[in-house]
Amino acid sequence: MSRSVAPWQNSRVGPRGLTFYPSPEPTLPGSTLAIEPEDGVAWLRHDPATMRENAKSFADGAEGWLAHLDGDLLFLKTFPKVPRALQAPTEAEVEIYVDHTGTFVEVEQQGPYEALEPGGRSRWTTRWQLHRAPPGLPLRAGSRELLAWVRGLA
Repeated sequence: MSRSVAPWQNSRVGPRGLTFYPSPEPTLPGSTLAIEPEDGVAWLRHDPATMRENAKSFADGAEGWLAHLDGDLLFLKTFPKVPRALQAPTEAEVEIYVDHTGTFVEVEQQGPYEALEPGGRSRWTTRWQLHRAPPGLPLRAGSRELLAWVRGLA
């Protein structure tokens, strides 16, 4: 008997960073953390002082990457784009979880939801990159220069 599954990769990052990813639309229903994209990019500056409870966003990404900036250190995850129709029920391609205590943020991506037979296999490749931002690059939400640099890396 087959079982439907989706691969999932979760990375914990420190608080107070900037998480961003390309997305054509606001966060999906079920999100308790609403993120409105600006010019096709969702930006989340994590400020623990503003968090009163744990929150999670569910979103459809647009280009197969998710980035987190901590100071001048960029953590970039790239993965195959998953169309909305192939995303797992009640889940999404890109998810962000924010811990209300200010201890961590989780940046997550999921692969396609598909049926596997017993003994079957699925392959889903994600790639991690870590880079120091070039000196002088504007490291803020909405920065076109930051976005162009990250897109070049992805």
